[in-house]
Amino acid sequence: MTTFKVSVTAGDGGFVAFRGEGEDEQLKQVENEFAAATDVEIAMIPQRDHTVACWHYNGTEYDGPGRGPSVDGVKRYFRINGIARHAVVNVSFVPLTATVLASPARSDNDPGGYVSPSYKGAPFPIEWGKSKQFRAHPSKGFEVDRWVLDGKTAQVGAASFTLQGPRDDKQHHLTVEFAKKAYVIKPVAGPHGAIDPSEPFKAEAGRSYLFTAVPHSGYRIKQWLRDGSVVAAEDLSDLTNYPLDDVSANHTVTVQFEPASLGLLREATATVTAEVIGKARLVSYPRDSGITYEVPLYRLRLDGTDADGRAVSHDFRVARYGVGFTDKDTAPYICSVRAGRYLIKRWITGYAKHGAWVLKDGYFLHAAQARPEQETGLNGCVGVYGPNTLKAFNEVLCALMNVDADEAGRKAIAASGKFVVVVESAKRPPLKPWGGVR
Repeated sequence: MTTFKVSVTAGDGGFVAFRGEGEDEQLKQVENEFAAATDVEIAMIPQRDHTVACWHYNGTEYDGPGRGPSVDGVKRYFRINGIARHAVVNVSFVPLTATVLASPARSDNDPGGYVSPSYKGAPFPIEWGKSKQFRAHPSKGFEVDRWVLDGKTAQVGAASFTLQGPRDDKQHHLTVEFAKKAYVIKPVAGPHGAIDPSEPFKAEAGRSYLFTAVPHSGYRIKQWLRDGSVVAAEDLSDLTNYPLDDVSANHTVTVQFEPASLGLLREATATVTAEVIGKARLVSYPRDSGITYEVPLYRLRLDGTDADGRAVSHDFRVARYGVGFTDKDTAPYICSVRAGRYLIKRWITGYAKHGAWVLKDGYFLHAAQARPEQETGLNGCVGVYGPNTLKAFNEVLCALMNVDADEAGRKAIAASGKFVVVVESAKRPPLKPWGGVR
């Protein structure tokens, strides 16, 4: 009996088999012998997102099945009718692609910008299931409004868009739409004044806007800030107005005010005396030893003058000695700021909840507790006790120095050079437990 050998090879992207023999085995090459005049059918099996491109039979090319929903990615069969010679069959596969037309192309000269890649406005293929990133290039003063795929909004805004390759043979249209930029301008007026315009608004790119400051009675304009940075006064023709020119980004325009009588601040002195008037309960700081300690409570005398120049004095209770204990220490110890005269140049907002006056680096005058028997930690700072702790102290201080009792007033005091804290010499107390281990 005469037989003929048939050898079949699959290219990248697919597999081959003889019909009914291992079609599910993902074979790249098969070979068998068949009796003369036998009809031989060869299965051509594409991988996912591939399709049969063509096949060669003994060197002769046969066109593939083409494109369309009925053939894309579908297994095909090639039939040799009544085999009469040895046969070599090579099957080729190609990735399935969809066609995309991206616009506007750079060559379109759209005033809003262009998209890339766009292949000069010509359709181009994208493999099925593969992603393709497109990037928008807005012209000056424009921004991306939305990305439109086949007539429907696919994404709002953003400089790039990723398209997942559609699984069909259609031509898809991807368009990026541009719009003129609109920036948000936020006017902000500090305490004791107003700004006009006063509400946030949208500004067109390239336009200029003028802001006007209106201080309350008894106040004046201190400074203008743009996005948190101080605007140099010499850059302004008139401190009352601030021009925001050639807008090209979001901005915050802030005006701050200060007392008109800032140069008339009165002097004040806080004296931490050596007079013991009670005791306070402390914990070691920053490391807690598990023991509470007793330290003396001292009188602080705040001296100044009223509007008529008469001497005024107020007393407060403070702890001037603390209990320090760090990870480097073998045991807690008594600590304090050195006796001396300290010119106050800095106020820290929010320190220890109520803020703090800086005596020197690492040493502050700040709030302690409402009652001395309440536990607190002090590491050599001066802690103020009382129902309103440091708030009460600051209210008296601001009144003595002729400023409002607010953040602006406290910062004005720190900048004035007229507030002094004097710490008198006192005998260092022993390290004494309050009531044993907690």
